[in-house]
Amino acid sequence: MKGHRSAGLLALFVIDGALLGTILAEILSGILPALNRGADAGLSPATVKLVVLSVTLGFSIHLTLGTAVGIALGLVAYRRF
Repeated sequence: MKGHRSAGLLALFVIDGALLGTILAEILSGILPALNRGADAGLSPATVKLVVLSVTLGFSIHLTLGTAVGIALGLVAYRRF
Protein backbone atom coordinates (compact mmCIF):
# COMPACT_ATOMS: atom_id res chain seq x y z
CA MET A 1 0.00 0.00 0.00
CA LYS A 2 2.32 2.66 -1.28
CA GLY A 3 -0.28 5.41 -1.04
CA HIS A 4 -0.73 5.10 2.74
CA ARG A 5 2.80 5.54 4.06
CA SER A 6 3.01 7.16 7.46
CA ALA A 7 5.30 9.83 8.83
CA GLY A 8 6.42 7.35 11.49
CA LEU A 9 7.69 4.98 8.82
CA LEU A 10 9.57 7.84 7.14
CA ALA A 11 11.15 8.79 10.48
CA LEU A 12 12.15 5.15 11.00
CA PHE A 13 13.88 4.96 7.61
CA VAL A 14 15.65 8.31 8.12
CA ILE A 15 16.86 7.44 11.64
CA ASP A 16 17.97 3.96 10.57
CA GLY A 17 19.80 5.45 7.59
CA ALA A 18 21.50 8.02 9.81
CA LEU A 19 22.60 5.35 12.31
CA LEU A 20 23.89 2.99 9.61
CA GLY A 21 25.66 5.84 7.81
CA THR A 22 27.35 6.93 11.03
CA ILE A 23 28.42 3.37 11.88
CA LEU A 24 29.81 2.80 8.38
CA ALA A 25 31.62 6.15 8.49
CA GLU A 26 33.29 5.12 11.76
CA ILE A 27 34.29 1.73 10.33
CA LEU A 28 35.61 3.21 7.07
CA SER A 29 37.26 6.26 8.66
CA GLY A 30 40.72 4.70 8.26
CA ILE A 31 40.21 4.36 4.51
CA LEU A 32 38.02 7.40 3.84
CA PRO A 33 38.59 9.98 6.60
CA ALA A 34 36.34 12.50 4.80
CA LEU A 35 33.29 10.46 5.87
CA ASN A 36 33.80 11.64 9.47
CA ARG A 37 34.00 15.33 8.63
CA GLY A 38 30.95 17.17 9.81
CA ALA A 39 29.31 20.03 11.60
CA ASP A 40 27.63 20.49 14.97
CA ALA A 41 24.37 22.32 15.61
CA GLY A 42 22.01 22.59 18.52
CA LEU A 43 20.53 24.48 21.42
CA SER A 44 22.38 24.63 24.70
CA PRO A 45 20.53 23.25 27.72
CA ALA A 46 17.96 25.51 29.36
CA THR A 47 16.57 24.80 32.81
CA VAL A 48 13.17 25.75 34.18
CA LYS A 49 13.00 25.48 37.97
CA LEU A 50 9.65 25.33 39.64
CA VAL A 51 8.90 24.73 43.31
CA VAL A 52 8.34 20.99 42.88
CA LEU A 53 9.92 20.30 39.51
CA SER A 54 13.06 21.15 37.56
CA VAL A 55 13.11 20.57 33.79
CA THR A 56 16.20 20.79 31.57
CA LEU A 57 15.84 20.76 27.80
CA GLY A 58 18.56 20.80 25.16
CA PHE A 59 19.29 19.51 21.68
CA SER A 60 22.44 18.85 19.69
CA ILE A 61 23.25 17.06 16.45
CA HIS A 62 26.53 16.12 14.81
CA LEU A 63 26.01 15.63 11.08
CA THR A 64 28.82 13.97 9.13
CA LEU A 65 29.14 13.14 5.46
CA GLY A 66 28.54 9.46 6.29
CA THR A 67 25.38 10.35 8.20
CA ALA A 68 24.11 12.45 5.29
CA VAL A 69 24.76 9.59 2.86
CA GLY A 70 22.91 7.21 5.19
CA ILE A 71 19.93 9.57 5.43
CA ALA A 72 19.82 9.88 1.64
CA LEU A 73 19.88 6.09 1.28
CA GLY A 74 17.13 5.82 3.90
CA LEU A 75 14.97 8.22 1.90
CA VAL A 76 15.59 6.22 -1.29
CA ALA A 77 14.67 3.00 0.53
CA TYR A 78 11.50 4.66 1.87
CA ARG A 79 10.43 5.71 -1.62
CA ARG A 80 10.95 2.16 -2.92
CA PHE A 81 9.25 0.46 0.03
